[in-house]
Amino acid sequence: MPRGQPDFGMYQQKTVGATLSDMGDLAVRLGSIVEYDRRGDIVSLDDFENTILKWTDAATGVGYVILDSTTAKSGSQAINLHTDVGGAATATLAKRLTRLGVPRLGIEISFSDMDLGCDFYFTISYWDGVTGYRARLWFDQSTHNLYVEGLPAIGWVLVANVGFLRRGEYLWYPVKLVVDFVNHYYVRVLYSDTEYSVATIALPTFGDAGGSYILAQFQLLNVVAANHNVWVDDFILTQNEP
Repeated sequence: MPRGQPDFGMYQQKTVGATLSDMGDLAVRLGSIVEYDRRGDIVSLDDFENTILKWTDAATGVGYVILDSTTAKSGSQAINLHTDVGGAATATLAKRLTRLGVPRLGIEISFSDMDLGCDFYFTISYWDGVTGYRARLWFDQSTHNLYVEGLPAIGWVLVANVGFLRRGEYLWYPVKLVVDFVNHYYVRVLYSDTEYSVATIALPTFGDAGGSYILAQFQLLNVVAANHNVWVDDFILTQNEP
């Protein structure tokens, strides 16, 4: 029996309506959270709509990390990271995942309504049982600068000044970091409407005796001693990134 796509199918010219050949676009139209950057193959995603938080959370003092409906990008809730009033207080959300066979990975999340006086860190680490490789972004609220962490001798490397972060409920800023854990280099950073190449920056490495896994982590850090908040939503992990 013949197979294929007849000319009266999805390629037919229509007077009313339109055909759709991009299945990724179809998924977004049906409610998928994978709308910002569709490159790579999806391994894991979380829209934080479950009644339990399937992540490890930690906070200094009376800070907390909770499911919260104050604002959300998709669905009815997101994660609120709230720091204690103390200086250098933190609120951290972390998830460990099985190591993947094609370690050219992308990690994405969106954040909203971040207070002044705090910094936001965005990390993906790859531990192979012998060596750990860490890729980390730092959004500096005081300067509006976005950095990636280089080798210890280099320290933080400026990616760009991304401008003032407008605060407001239901206003979300997507961020995606793509990393080559085969050659141990960053690849690119996507923030809002701009893509930045960071392919010349090598990853910091660490000794590892704790097994093999991937760690995704998001952390809010006080710069000014006060209670601070940020909301995060729509986590996505990809492999086979171009």
